[in-house]
Amino acid sequence: MKRIFSLLILLSFIGIAIAQPQYHKDYNELSNPKKTNANAWVKVARPLYASFVSKDVRFAKEIVPNLPREVNFWGETGWRGERLSAQLLLWSGVGVNEVKVRISDLETSKGDKISAENLTVGFVRYVMSDTYGKDGCSPRRTRDFDSTLVADVIELKSSVNIKAKTVQPVWLTFNIPAEAQSGKYKGFVTITAKGLTAPITFTANVFVREHILPSVANWSFDLDMWQNPYAVAHYHNVAPWSKAHLDAMRPVMELLAQSGQKNITVPITNGVFEDPSLSDFESMLTLTKRVDDSWSIDFTKFDMWVEFMLQLGISKEITCYVGSAQVQNMSYFDQASNSVKTADLQFDSKEYSEYLKVTLGLLVDHLKEKGWMDKTRICIKESGKERLRRVISTTIKVDSTMQLCYLGNYFPDTEANVARYSISQSLPVAAKQTTIRTEAGRELCFYQPCGDVHPNTYIFSPAAEAAWIGWYAAANGFDGYTRQHYNSWGKRPLQDVRSPRRPAGYTVLAYPDGRTSIRLERLVEGIQDFEKIKILQQKFEQTGNVVQREKLQKMLKTITLENIKTRPSGELIDEARIMLNSL
Repeated sequence: MKRIFSLLILLSFIGIAIAQPQYHKDYNELSNPKKTNANAWVKVARPLYASFVSKDVRFAKEIVPNLPREVNFWGETGWRGERLSAQLLLWSGVGVNEVKVRISDLETSKGDKISAENLTVGFVRYVMSDTYGKDGCSPRRTRDFDSTLVADVIELKSSVNIKAKTVQPVWLTFNIPAEAQSGKYKGFVTITAKGLTAPITFTANVFVREHILPSVANWSFDLDMWQNPYAVAHYHNVAPWSKAHLDAMRPVMELLAQSGQKNITVPITNGVFEDPSLSDFESMLTLTKRVDDSWSIDFTKFDMWVEFMLQLGISKEITCYVGSAQVQNMSYFDQASNSVKTADLQFDSKEYSEYLKVTLGLLVDHLKEKGWMDKTRICIKESGKERLRRVISTTIKVDSTMQLCYLGNYFPDTEANVARYSISQSLPVAAKQTTIRTEAGRELCFYQPCGDVHPNTYIFSPAAEAAWIGWYAAANGFDGYTRQHYNSWGKRPLQDVRSPRRPAGYTVLAYPDGRTSIRLERLVEGIQDFEKIKILQQKFEQTGNVVQREKLQKMLKTITLENIKTRPSGELIDEARIMLNSL
């Protein structure tokens, strides 16, 4: 059985089409707070309209699409092993049921074929969003912000019903097999619906280059999106770490693995995550004070979580987070009193240092026993220099071989002790320091704090800003990207992604039962471009192709935070992708 499971994981990593997921239940979108202009829909006379549209545009559910013409042709260039996507828009003034979209096999004039098994159709669902407001990081009440439905959730369903006077986006995915022959592939997208006199047929062309994109497991981009296993248990109302919990988590974390995730998120002290939606995601270590005043740790939850994620192929790093707040809550089982006790410790106190030292010491012994020591790092976020130094000092005293990572401001005097820095996108490190880190084999990533309105991956952010991430990393010498939430769901994540403390979408990038999102798909698109850029840079360096190398570097210089203030991110990325795919 284990061999079969491993084979399924392997197939997903090399681009073979994944079976349609089993959703636990259907649901209804929330009522649209925006009024529909009925008069504008009067001229929409046919039962169903369709057109290929830009992936950069999110279409309002209630507004008649303002398109210069209906486009029945789509084409894009990609590498072997790459995942391409397109957006198809459907709309109806009178309503239509049982709408189905199918993609045929893609074939070249020579008879080479990309099977339809590698192509998927996803119907996009709308979720409730707010706006950024004056300060995106402050506590917020929904009544203080304008609310609207935004297209984001992608569901792999056989058909949908389109209500009168509404639009229905459709997300098409084209997985180019690594073994595909280069050339121009042509296929057809067919749309049918109950009551239509004839199907609507569009053309799709994929131009496959000779280059090969590595499998997801071999991508160099360091993607680190923090997972929340307890959010899955809450949503499905199952006991944490039960079989039902693991089964519910599997499609969500498989999707993460297929997106290039490298790290496993593991809090080893309380208070790591301050967002209310993460209140249950406390330490995964159960600390016990024995009668003789010695300490022990129950690693049951830790081991179940890590082993579960390792099986899915998320295996580069076990990222063990410690809290960064001034007051640290310590909880433990006291054998003498046969009760759970808690204590609030000051971060800079002797008591906290001793607590951290004991925890890390027992953790190191366990990691060595499991064979996980080499892939584990101790991490802290946004603590400031002095607290970072304390964690570094304590960790080194416990085991000098243990690596550390930090998310926050860059402190040059800690350079030698931090294996991975994740800094704010607006605070780039000097080129000299980037070179030092690269030569020393230390990683430099970036993250997007909630204080950054643009670029970001809020649900109301331009979709292209997710693709921007891979490009910005390549242009500025970053090794990857850190996102502080992947699946920190609230009570109704499929309907409402607003948060009491953050702009909508900040805590959610993937949805229950392995539903992907427009934002996640665009993020993966940008990561693929990052990989392509790195491959070409190395190729041009090895072959001495100065002209092509300089052409690539000139293009990367357009990917700046200054340019994105004056030009749409989609425009910048589209231009850059056209040039990249021509090399």
